[in-house]
This record gives sequence, C-alpha cells and structure tokens, in this order.
Amino acid sequence: MPGAEEYTLGGATVWFDDGNGLLNLGNIPNVSLVRAIEKLEHFTPKDGQRKKDKSIVTTASLALNLTMDEFSKNNLDLLMYGNGDTSVDQSSGSATDEAATAPLELDRSIFTAFSNYSSLVVTGPAGTPVYVLGTDYEETDPVEGEIKIISGGTVTAGATLELDYSYAARALNQVLPGTDFVKEGNARLLFQTSAGKKFKWIIPNCALEVDGETDLSSETWSEAAVSLQVLVDPLLATTQPYGRIIQDAA
Repeated sequence: MPGAEEYTLGGATVWFDDGNGLLNLGNIPNVSLVRAIEKLEHFTPKDGQRKKDKSIVTTASLALNLTMDEFSKNNLDLLMYGNGDTSVDQSSGSATDEAATAPLELDRSIFTAFSNYSSLVVTGPAGTPVYVLGTDYEETDPVEGEIKIISGGTVTAGATLELDYSYAARALNQVLPGTDFVKEGNARLLFQTSAGKKFKWIIPNCALEVDGETDLSSETWSEAAVSLQVLVDPLLATTQPYGRIIQDAA
C-alpha cells in the first residue's frame, strides 16, 4: 500500500552528451517534468446532443525544464549556442610598435592586442612623441588590456598611435556564440532524494534547448532556464521510445 514513505523530496543531477561524452551540468536548483498530449476526439449525436464516443492521442511529448546556475566554460558554451569551447592560452611576450588609433571622441578606450600588459609606452608614429601616463592616457585595466585616452592631453582624436609593452601568460577559454543552435545527443538524470525513492532516467535521444532571458545582473544569483526535450529513439521506438527509468525497489 502507498504510504508516507513514498512522499518525495529531492533534486536532480543531469548529464548531457553532445557526442563528446557526458557533461555534468552542475547545480540544478529547479527541475520539472513537462508532459503534453494532443487528442483527436470524435462525437456522435445522441438524443439531440453530440456526445464523445472516441478519443485518441495524436501527439505526445516529454521534456525536462531545468534551471542552471553554474556558468562553467562548458555550460557557457551551451547557453551561448557555441560549437565547443576551445583553449586560447596566451603565452608571455612583448609587443613593439603595435598599431592603434585614438578614439574619434576622447575619454574613450582602446585595447591592446594582448591582455595582462605591463611596462606600457604609448607613442606617435616612429616613437614620436612619447605620451605621458596620467596626462595623455590612463592604464584603466591592464588585465583586460584597456587604455583610456584622456581629453586635455596632447593626443588628438583619431591620432595614429604605437604601443610598446610586455604581457604575461594567461590561461583562456574561447566560446564562439551563435555557431550551433541545436544541441542533440543523449542524457542521464539522477533524481536523488532526502525523502522518498531515488531514480535515474536514461535518455538515449534528446535535444537541449536554451531560450528566453538569463539575468546576469549583480542583484541576484545568475540562473539560466534550459529545456531538455526528450526525443523518440528510432532504434527503440517500439519498446523504449523515451528511454527508461530505474527506481530503487526497496
């Protein structure tokens, strides 16, 4: 007989495989199962009234709505429709006579080609004139390579500049947004409980869909809504169309 031991409280761990192996999507604060069916209904007149005498399901779908809040390099790639994050590590080195152009409106920024700069020298063409830090420009953010050209100095709007600097090594990952809008593969969900029985859902065919807004403000924890659409596996369409769910018996 069903009893209080069947009441369930827990959360899910979700892995998604886009062909490169199962990726743990990290912390999932919320997960919900979405079921939808459409039916074709038939009515027959009885005693002057149309009464339903047949109803068949014409479409059916299953999906998992997930909330993700870990913005790892892999998750960022998924959320930004990337085609796989890549390493673009920066080795240490130096730049000499790197070409740059002052903004057309001063008190705006330019950026060095390499980040993590130090020992910056800003000059005109062929090293003349040598511009003065704090008077002509500011080192606004050396880590990201930002230089602000100051109004009131001797740098004119649109002037040709040359940059000499050293740059430190930096480990970097790159995501190319908008290159892969469809993420299809397989997935596995483990629903672990503090009350009730845990279960796992092995999903052989699915699509990961990202839509809507993701709040990236500083006022709250950033979260992203993701829909895992469970697709029929053509190899198991008659026996396990949506995979299989396994639950502890005891």
